[in-house]
Amino acid sequence: MPKRRLCRGCRERVCKSCNERFGGRFSGKAHLYLAVDDWSSGYSIRKIKLPSGSDEGGSGEGAVQPLPPALVRTAAERGSPQYFTSAFGKIVVMHSDASEIAAVPIIDVHKRTFMFGPDTNCPSHPIYIPVGTDKLFAMDIGSFEVCYQLPERCLPPEHSFETGSVLKPDDTLFSPLDQSDWSWCLLQDPPFDNLDITSYAVDEQEKTIFFSTKGATVGTFTFNIGESVWKSHSRWALPFSGRGYFDPDLNGFVGLSKDPGFLGYLYFCDMTRTDTGTGPCPYPNVKCSKVKVFDKNPAERHLGASLLYMQHCKFCIVGCVSIDDVKADQAPQELISVESSPASIYMYHVITFSIRYDKRSDLKVENYRVRCYEVPREATNECIHDDPVAFWL
Repeated sequence: MPKRRLCRGCRERVCKSCNERFGGRFSGKAHLYLAVDDWSSGYSIRKIKLPSGSDEGGSGEGAVQPLPPALVRTAAERGSPQYFTSAFGKIVVMHSDASEIAAVPIIDVHKRTFMFGPDTNCPSHPIYIPVGTDKLFAMDIGSFEVCYQLPERCLPPEHSFETGSVLKPDDTLFSPLDQSDWSWCLLQDPPFDNLDITSYAVDEQEKTIFFSTKGATVGTFTFNIGESVWKSHSRWALPFSGRGYFDPDLNGFVGLSKDPGFLGYLYFCDMTRTDTGTGPCPYPNVKCSKVKVFDKNPAERHLGASLLYMQHCKFCIVGCVSIDDVKADQAPQELISVESSPASIYMYHVITFSIRYDKRSDLKVENYRVRCYEVPREATNECIHDDPVAFWL
């Protein structure tokens, strides 16, 4: 399928509203950021360099590098990476020490500033779904709510930080939020248990959120954002795991499989036939990539992976792997510099690639690049064995 050459909205090569360029190389200013709980009081957030052409080949073929210095550190409970999310074009730390004063840090990594936003009511098993640049949905056991970004003139004051700074609210920085102006709004409860959710995604118009569940309730449901209404589609689930991303060039959702039998494969899902009135929705057109996009080295044990969307068929995966039972004299040459336990070596694989349709309309992975980073020895087991906390902002 050919790439889209014009913006769907204004029909120009350079969008007049978002200044995004179509038909050429991605020219945005987004970067990869990674949060790791390698600090005694919380997490370090780092700006990560993407793989280049010299890194081509696959996992383990390039030298393992140390992570860059921390851009900023934030005080938070270690071992709980699930409380990080992105929203409003920023990083939101939902489980910080700020919870004692009912506010959470919102970090603008581009402007090097932060502010405090309202705390959520999702303290147990949260799922965060950012929509656009002005909405953040949060779902947990017995709770479904949304927070809207305020206009610039109504936002709390921003505070600047220097590289390596520690963010921790105190009375000199924090002023109580006016809950009538900026707060979380409760929404209609979903018709399923949030612990059964296997995947979710937002449609192209950012008007609908898809949820798929397995367990007590197997099916796919949608939440209409404008009407605040739930709808059940059918007793089937989206094929990928976790968050999927809509790519307009492919005209469908792209997600990563974490099923043991298909671990490391990409799934494409065409969800263009969901408007069926009150009747059930037929099973969508599903395609699976012919090759894995991670877990290619049999000597490595997969621990977790996060898929990120970079626009126009371009994606990034941040995965964590271990090489277990490695003796010092048997370690691969490129791993000798890693200071870790002689019984186990942990690495982050930063993988970038693009996907397209081939002549048979199958998914083809192209421009595959890998860069390897050391996992800091100070990181907790909970953080290492969960999906990496990564953002493309």
